[in-house]
Amino acid sequence: MTTFKALAFDRRLALAGFSRAHLPVSKVTAMTAACALSAAYATAVVCWYWDPVQPVLLALALFTAALSYGGIGILLGAFLRNELAGLFVIIMASLLDTMLQTP
Repeated sequence: MTTFKALAFDRRLALAGFSRAHLPVSKVTAMTAACALSAAYATAVVCWYWDPVQPVLLALALFTAALSYGGIGILLGAFLRNELAGLFVIIMASLLDTMLQTP
C-alpha cells in the first residue's frame, strides 16, 4: 500500500520539476540500502551466536534474499490496489517459494 499511496506524491514531485527517472531510482536505492543494512545486522547476529564457515557468503545470501523480496514487493505495490490482495499474493508467493525449495 505504501507504493500505491506514493504515486500521488510522485506525481506532485514530477510536477515540481523532479525527473521521472530519478523517482524509481531513488526507491530502488533506498531499498538496496535497507537490504544491505538488514543483511549486515542479521549476519552480525548469526556470527555472534554461531561461527559460520563463510560469513561473507552468508551476508550475500541474506542481502540477495532481502533484495528479491523487496523487489517483488515494489512490483506488487504498483499493480495491486488494496492491502488484502497484496497480503494474499505475498503470502502465496512465499509459500510457493518454500514449496519449490523443499519438494
